[in-house]
Amino acid sequence: MNKFIVFDGIDGSGKTSQAKMLAKWLRKKGKNVLFTHEPTRTTKLGRYIEKRIRRGVDNKAELLDLYTRDREAHLKNEIIPAMKKGRIVVCDRYYYSTLAYQLPEKKWKSYVLGFLKPDIAFIYDVPAETAIKRIEKSIKKDERRFKKKAIFEKLNVLKKLRKKYLAMKRFKEVRIIDSKPLPDKIFEKTLKEARKIVG
Repeated sequence: MNKFIVFDGIDGSGKTSQAKMLAKWLRKKGKNVLFTHEPTRTTKLGRYIEKRIRRGVDNKAELLDLYTRDREAHLKNEIIPAMKKGRIVVCDRYYYSTLAYQLPEKKWKSYVLGFLKPDIAFIYDVPAETAIKRIEKSIKKDERRFKKKAIFEKLNVLKKLRKKYLAMKRFKEVRIIDSKPLPDKIFEKTLKEARKIVG
């Protein structure tokens, strides 16, 4: 049973924790799962993007091109091959991030047509103030891969991004999840929706 499940939201929304929790739950159920990320972590391009977004310059056109090329390769080399083998793909970030971070709403519809649509996409919603507190806490506790904040991890930026993410409820596959509660409570809501497509 191949399914494509995406987790997205502003930085500090808790999406990565929820994605890992679902992947773990699926594996316990005996499912063959590929847990993956965007930008990719196994390619030169993906690693370059990670460094790029921590250099302090937000060039939307450049980042749009980089993320798009990385996504095309990700689909071709990892996601689609895994699905052809009947695996469930759990992806931490996908084109919803590009829609929020690099594109105006009027370009959303045409952009997504060029990519595989997920079976379900969870978007985790949290106030920007809460997200910033979570980001700073995780940096202090050394829980992140990068100690330096990305260029988007600023209060005014996250407020704008949150509004764009909430506007994505127009997509039928999107489920907006309130991520203010504790992780286990959030996961109850995630699992309720996920079970509708994975059984």
